[in-house]
Amino acid sequence: LGFSSIDRSLVEAAATMGADDRTVFRTIVMPMILPYLVSGYAFAFVLSLNEYIVAYMTVGFTMETLPIKIFNALRYGYTPTMASVSIFFVIIATIVFGLIARFGDLPRLLGAMNSGDR
Repeated sequence: LGFSSIDRSLVEAAATMGADDRTVFRTIVMPMILPYLVSGYAFAFVLSLNEYIVAYMTVGFTMETLPIKIFNALRYGYTPTMASVSIFFVIIATIVFGLIARFGDLPRLLGAMNSGDR
């Protein structure tokens, strides 16, 4: 979806009115693709937290990434730090979902089709 959802006539109209490429991108393209960027970021973030084994094998013992740190902290017992990190992630996910629901076209982002799309 993303870039394919941009109405080319809006971009052409802005260019006809004298807007340069940077202004067109900032005022027309970016607001239209922002929900797609946010949802892509959210999915990438969630998937990166799931990739404990990949992070462990890639980084090894030289660096402790967030998934490794979370896994090790949970393995050695419950701590208030882990509770606060978990609450932080839940709050961030709720805010992102709320922003997408408020400013994005959430049913279309979730794959729902309009009756005219079939």
